[in-house]
Amino acid sequence: MFPRETYVSRRDEMKARMESGLILLLGNSESPMNYADNCYRFRQDSTFLYFFGLDQPDLAGVTDTRPTADLAVGMLSIPAAKGFEVGSGFAGTRMRGSDHNDPYVKKGHSLGTVTNHSGGIQGGISNGEPIVFRVAFKPPATIGVAQRTADYSGGETTLEARGRHDPCVVPRAVPIVEAMAALVLADLALIQ
Repeated sequence: MFPRETYVSRRDEMKARMESGLILLLGNSESPMNYADNCYRFRQDSTFLYFFGLDQPDLAGVTDTRPTADLAVGMLSIPAAKGFEVGSGFAGTRMRGSDHNDPYVKKGHSLGTVTNHSGGIQGGISNGEPIVFRVAFKPPATIGVAQRTADYSGGETTLEARGRHDPCVVPRAVPIVEAMAALVLADLALIQ
């Protein structure tokens, strides 16, 4: 395999050719042997190998031209995460463009924005303001209360969880979100 920089460079060139959007490249899975002399259980997809250099089964490569999308992919990969918004997020969809704009003003010796409706990212580029986003988590489904459900054959049964289960994911989610944000931003910095 080549050095990491080779694959980063190849992905950067691919992203430069795309105007915008999400790029999904799927790797191959292991294949059952179809005859006794076939000693190759796995061969990686050539395109996936060219852009990512990973020769392991069951991988997918996602890349995008915007840091917002990288943050979204990172945050939504956290178990129980169900929503993601940047800046004014969904509330911004109910605003007029003239109200949502973040006008630039002089702030001390540099420029900054009056508001931060964009959450620190405008046009896919960090604008120097704090990056502000929110992640929504679903409540845990496994709780200490008996719940009606169905078994595999469709018969009615009761689910009664035993053991230790957290009634709220928030205390654990906060450091996980902070760590994921740091990883995503560090990865974006290394790409530059």
